[in-house]
Amino acid sequence: MDSAQYEHRGAVAALSAPSVESVRQVIASTEITKRERSTPKVRARILDGLHRDGWPDETKLDPKSGMTITGVRDGVGLCFQTGNMGRMYADLLKLQLLFARKKITGSIILVYSNASARELGQNLANFDRLTRELEIFTEVITVPTLVFGLEVIA
Repeated sequence: MDSAQYEHRGAVAALSAPSVESVRQVIASTEITKRERSTPKVRARILDGLHRDGWPDETKLDPKSGMTITGVRDGVGLCFQTGNMGRMYADLLKLQLLFARKKITGSIILVYSNASARELGQNLANFDRLTRELEIFTEVITVPTLVFGLEVIA
């Protein structure tokens, strides 16, 4: 699978290189057939690859809350957002909280490319919108973030 990349607030320098490379390799080695092009199948394939490569299951934000992110490894918070745009903002807040509490040094967010989001659903979180809004909210979202835009549609 192909992907685009966007770096917010010096993410490459802030993130664990092995964790970034792990995510890159999982994305690159994941092949999605035409009949597998649905959000549940794409999500399952990517998460399976991440778990096989050492990424843990969901990580709770706080012991008093049921809120989670996809995982944390080597100080890198990971969110894989395949839902609607509103959920993207929740992920940004969760990652910012973990960063402010010094639980992570940076983050990685996986979202669909614009074309893939349009093909797979309505109002899905997508690379173009997320990266455009990170540029606008740079003083507010201070967690260094590497965004991957997943190109599911070939």
